[in-house]
Amino acid sequence: MINTMARWLRSLAATQMRAVLIFVLFAVPSPANAEDPPATSGSTQSPSTGAPPSHAEDKTGTDPTHFTKTLVLFNEFRSLGDEAIYNTSNFRYTQPVDKVKFQITLPLDATDLLGTTEAGFGDAGLKASYLPKLTPKFGLVLFLDTFYPTATKDVLGSGKYIASPGATFAFFFQHGKVIFAPSVQQKFSYTGDSDRQSVNQSLVDFYLVWRPTMNSWITFDPQFVYDHEDGKFFNQTEIEIGRLMFGGVSTYLRPGVGIGPDRPLDWNVEFGLKIVH
Repeated sequence: MINTMARWLRSLAATQMRAVLIFVLFAVPSPANAEDPPATSGSTQSPSTGAPPSHAEDKTGTDPTHFTKTLVLFNEFRSLGDEAIYNTSNFRYTQPVDKVKFQITLPLDATDLLGTTEAGFGDAGLKASYLPKLTPKFGLVLFLDTFYPTATKDVLGSGKYIASPGATFAFFFQHGKVIFAPSVQQKFSYTGDSDRQSVNQSLVDFYLVWRPTMNSWITFDPQFVYDHEDGKFFNQTEIEIGRLMFGGVSTYLRPGVGIGPDRPLDWNVEFGLKIVH
């Protein structure tokens, strides 16, 4: 059974790489469709007062200041080096309430990091965000991301209760078609299994979005992490290509790479289905 699971995980990696090629062929906008009409004739939500013009029709889920009801189903495969792998399949739901939104993430994980394949439920996440300021040129989001030791196997979780407060500073260009949204956050554990390592990380993220049409987007997302517990510093950079298919339903592909001698992974690839309402 374990050998079968290991073979399945490795075949999944090959399948996802083939999906990369297929997705790029069909998802990346070409000059011929650069003037695609908007996917809808109107938004189900009124734009916030002072919001950039892009809010009215945006259903891509790429604007951190646009709080929308969103469901995301995604799978991420990570190559950890030395032939070790980690795969996580996630259910994520976001519910906005005026200037506040709540997001829950439920993962199903599998890995052969310890030599044999382990699979089960991972650490659940709950995030709350607040939008105190929004203008056509700038938006500020304050958030608190939390994680809980719900993993059914030690290797699938941290064993700690973790909090990660932070802030995102969004700058809008070209009426919101280009967004630069750097963020800073401090991730730390405050209780949990005393035999497990504490968590204390500083994270700086430089998130950039370009929407060449109303139906497509490309993001560039380098994140720099300093681990205060181990004295390690590394970078993980990801590029996302997404395409709105109909209504608020879209698909996206998000490959990434770890950089630096202390990186926790060599490369990763994520593929997801997103529904924005």
